[in-house]
Amino acid sequence: MGPAFHPSKEEIGQVLILKSESFLRRKIARKINRSPKVINNLLQDVHQYGRRKGKTALTTITKERRLIFLHPSNSCLRTRRIAEENGIKASI
Repeated sequence: MGPAFHPSKEEIGQVLILKSESFLRRKIARKINRSPKVINNLLQDVHQYGRRKGKTALTTITKERRLIFLHPSNSCLRTRRIAEENGIKASI
């Protein structure tokens, strides 16, 4: 199976109109050729449908700072340079 596409704004509008006319969710799904699961998810929270918060960060800013300051002591580099080389964006 290929990836599913999010309902367009027109489809969302159709779903809301049909729901206000007291159509059942399965009938709405048949009318706009979508699965009942999509309609159920959409009607649970229309404004947040299709939005996810994303993956949480693996390291916190505190851990990033600690990585910078725990760099080997025999290094001649300054802390800003160490941060740049390691791709750390925490303020120092």
